[in-house]
Amino acid sequence: MTNNETVLQTVNVSEEEYFNISEERKDEIDSALVSIDRFDTLLLKAPTSIDISKRHIFPLLKIIQNDGVREWYVEEFRNLIVVAYRISTGQVIAKTARKDKKQRIYPPKNIHRGRVPETMSTTSYSTGTEIINIKHSLDIPWQPSEYRITLICFDWVSNTVDVVLHDGDTQPVTNLTLPQQSDKIVDAILSGTKDAGKGIVTFSVPEKCDVNPKSFAFQGKFSIPVTAHNIAEFKKKKSVVIPAWVMLVEKNIDQGSAVLAKWFITADLPEKNTEGTVAEGIFKFSLSELLPALTDASLAPNDYCCYVVINGHVFGPEKSNIAE
Repeated sequence: MTNNETVLQTVNVSEEEYFNISEERKDEIDSALVSIDRFDTLLLKAPTSIDISKRHIFPLLKIIQNDGVREWYVEEFRNLIVVAYRISTGQVIAKTARKDKKQRIYPPKNIHRGRVPETMSTTSYSTGTEIINIKHSLDIPWQPSEYRITLICFDWVSNTVDVVLHDGDTQPVTNLTLPQQSDKIVDAILSGTKDAGKGIVTFSVPEKCDVNPKSFAFQGKFSIPVTAHNIAEFKKKKSVVIPAWVMLVEKNIDQGSAVLAKWFITADLPEKNTEGTVAEGIFKFSLSELLPALTDASLAPNDYCCYVVINGHVFGPEKSNIAE
C-alpha cells in the first residue's frame, strides 16, 4: 500500500489550477495516481489561500480510491461530507458536499444492501479526483477567515488542510465563541509538553443502542495543545477556552448534515507563557445532555460513526448501531 504522503505528492496541483483545471490536466493527475501502488483511502488537497475579492468558489480536490466491496457497503456519493472548522471562532459546519438540484431518489437509509455479489472482486478498484466547490453547499461566509477542512465518508477520514480566506491585506479577526449558561463545560488541567502535535482524544460509544438520545452516552479523555486562538476573556479573566464538538454521522447521509453537539474545555490561564501548554481532562455526556432539543425525540435506526472535533482536528471514528 502507498502511504498518504506519497499519494498527496503525486497530485501536483498549482494554486491556480484549483480554480480552473482542464480535463486534460485532470486526466494526467488521475493517470499518475493509477501508476502508483494501491492506497485505498480518501484524501484532499486545497489552495492555501483564496482572495475573496477575486474568487467566487471554495474548491477542494477530493482524491479517492476504493474497490467495489467498499462502494457496495459505503456508497461515496451518499456518504461524503465536508467538516469545515472556522479557526477564529471555533465553529464547525459538517454537511454533504453533494447538493444535487434534482434531489436523487435513494433507498431508505437503514436498508442494508445484503451480501456482496459473488462477481464483485476486491482486486479491481477505481481511482479518481474531483473538484468540489463548498462555498454554497456549506454556506461559507465570504469574509476574511481561516478554515480547517476534513472530508469524511462515513468511517473514512481524510487528511486535514488549512485554507485562509483574505481580502487583500485584511486578516481574519479572532472572535472566539464563548460558553453560554446552557453549554456543558469540562474543566481541564494544564501541563507542558515539547511537541503535542494536534493532540490526543480517545473515547468510546455504545456498540449497540436504542433510539433514545439519553441512551447514547460517550466518554473519553483528551490532551489538547493550547493555541493562541484558545485564549479568551471568560468570567472576567483571561482563560483557556477550547470549543469541542461531538459529531454523529449517520450512514447514507445523502444530502443531509451530521449531528453536531457542542461543549467546551476550559482552564484558568497561568501567568507564565502558555507556549507548549496542553489541556488534559476527561469527559462523559449523553447526546441529550448536549442537545436538549433531542430529549423528546428519537434517533433514526441506522449505523452511525461518532467523532470528536477539537481545534478543527477530527478524532475517531467509533461505530454504533442504533436500533428500535
